[in-house]
Amino acid sequence: LFQSFQLYKVYTSHLQKLLIRVYQNLQILFVELALILEEKREQRGSVDFDIPELKVFVDEKCKPYKVEKIERGRGERLIESFMIETNEAIARYITNMNLPFIYRVHDKPEVKKIKEFTNILRNTKYKFYVKNIKSKDIQTLVNSFSEEDNYLNKQVLRLMSKAVYDNYNIGHFGLASKCYTHFTAPIRRYPDLVVHRLVRRYLFDSNYKTNSEYTKKLKEIALHSSTTERNADSLEYAVLDLKLAEYMEKYVGKVLEGKITSILSFGMFVSVLEGIEGLVHINNLPGFRFEEQRKLLVSYNKTYKIGDKVKVIVLSANKEKGKIDFEIVK
Repeated sequence: LFQSFQLYKVYTSHLQKLLIRVYQNLQILFVELALILEEKREQRGSVDFDIPELKVFVDEKCKPYKVEKIERGRGERLIESFMIETNEAIARYITNMNLPFIYRVHDKPEVKKIKEFTNILRNTKYKFYVKNIKSKDIQTLVNSFSEEDNYLNKQVLRLMSKAVYDNYNIGHFGLASKCYTHFTAPIRRYPDLVVHRLVRRYLFDSNYKTNSEYTKKLKEIALHSSTTERNADSLEYAVLDLKLAEYMEKYVGKVLEGKITSILSFGMFVSVLEGIEGLVHINNLPGFRFEEQRKLLVSYNKTYKIGDKVKVIVLSANKEKGKIDFEIVK
């Protein structure tokens, strides 16, 4: 019995070492493959904004005590590459079968938004205007931004259309993909679950029977999913605004350095600290008027534009409304 136990220990030790080597070799291959997939998407014009998200840390009483920018790591990018490739493979396969399906589609930016964005860029060193816009045009522009000017990524993101679900495929502009769907997250996204059911129906059950009612049902599911997604996103942004405002309560009365990220008719938004935005209302900018075409705030001796560095004092932070108000320090 003792000898058997010793042999078992030796066997499991060797097996463990073997599995570690296999895992390490696979890890190297996964990284190489992810880089190949990234390069393929880069070549076709896929746009990667890589805008860090804000994460609010709260204590046991749900009171925020820290805000950090969350950057995508190598691991996240690796998983993302495989997910995108899987989504495309599924979409291509079912599309080639010419069967009803649910796609994740992303249309080109509207001409009006392109013109507005072009006017904003007139205040910078960057130039951009194309008549028949392609994903590669956006990619080239985003890749040209210096680190200091990466605030323009948000402006480009606002230029883009909203991705939605549809039973009619128009491709995905942002990914420069002719055919795309959501397949990889059926436990948290209903469209993915529907896509799994369609794959099972078509590929495993060999059930290709469809009619106009079936197609209509998929269209309704796609529309409903797009609507609920927008609602969920709005709720998420609202909760984030509430917690950011609550976090900024301790900064009321303090002077902070920031950068103008957006200019509208009612004032300008300034980003401070880790990217927390507050409003300098037009009422607190006496003598200034809004120049809509170029998105400027202009007075007789001063002009504010997107990207300008400014000093602001935190006037108020309303956690009930999720609003933060600043005033320019002269």
